[in-house]
Amino acid sequence: METCKGCLAHKRMGWTCSQLIEVYEPMLSIREKVFFPRAERAYIPRQARPEHVDVFKARRWLSSSPHLLPHFRTQQREALDRFVRFPTDETWNILDPETQLHTLHLRYT
Repeated sequence: METCKGCLAHKRMGWTCSQLIEVYEPMLSIREKVFFPRAERAYIPRQARPEHVDVFKARRWLSSSPHLLPHFRTQQREALDRFVRFPTDETWNILDPETQLHTLHLRYT
């Protein structure tokens, strides 16, 4: 956490090590590298998986938000594809919490 520019930016925003692990560990379980939407971001807790989500809304957000980093967009699109194919708690948790919020028609402010 002391050398990665992204981790340092998260730390400046008040993230703890346990929050970093909570948010990014599920993606690290299937990918070697995790991308975040932007370096400096507020912590958002994971959302419980509801019965119905709006994947289209999340895809639209990923495509139309100019402030999102490109590799994050790609990684989250792939995660959404995986969730559509296998709608389990495990694949839900691979989604970044911000992406989760957008599937629920919610926006973090």
